[in-house]
Amino acid sequence: MSHALKALAFSLIFGVSVATANDAPNTLREINLTASAATAVIAGLQEKINAGAARPEDIDLNRLKGAYRAAYARMANKDMAGVEDAELRRVHDAMDRALGQVMEQFRADILKGGQDAFVPAFFRAQLFTRFNDLMGDRYRAVVTNRRQELINRDSAPERVIENAEILKQINEWLERGHMQAETRSIGGNSFGFWPMTITEPCMVCHQRNGLQQRIGQFGGATVIMSNR
Repeated sequence: MSHALKALAFSLIFGVSVATANDAPNTLREINLTASAATAVIAGLQEKINAGAARPEDIDLNRLKGAYRAAYARMANKDMAGVEDAELRRVHDAMDRALGQVMEQFRADILKGGQDAFVPAFFRAQLFTRFNDLMGDRYRAVVTNRRQELINRDSAPERVIENAEILKQINEWLERGHMQAETRSIGGNSFGFWPMTITEPCMVCHQRNGLQQRIGQFGGATVIMSNR
């Protein structure tokens, strides 16, 4: 993996800690961690995808899932198979299934490749869409940013966060570019905020879409909410 892609993978897990018990904040952290591990695998394929050089064996699902579990083990400093908590295992199962669904749907696009054909940010958004569906209304994971820095307006905070009190807090953190991971509870609903930083691949891609940014600046956040 190139230095830039390593930086991207690191930015995706900024502030993540590992779930150790079956309580909502730790489960939210685990959702962020597993999604970050899956996204890091796609980041590692970016040079091949951008060059149109990805081959079927590169995206063999068993191979990808093996790489995903290895990335998780590096980030969490433990093996996914050793997690015994029932709720965390449910999260792992849903994320594993979501990964498979995304790769199946976009297989042809990835193999065709080309610049920006299948970037990590798009993958993560698709991953969360399927994860949310699989988990029902138990959790909701989204990626969002300040309105003026959105590439996709469908990801605006007010479109992806229904709880008005959570939305108010998330908007406050977004607007000031809050760079610390947070977990909070409002009215019995827990939520987490994991900021991301702009890396070179992100900056270059965004520039092609008319958004001027700098490496290292605030780049939005993953927000995960629990209805438990």
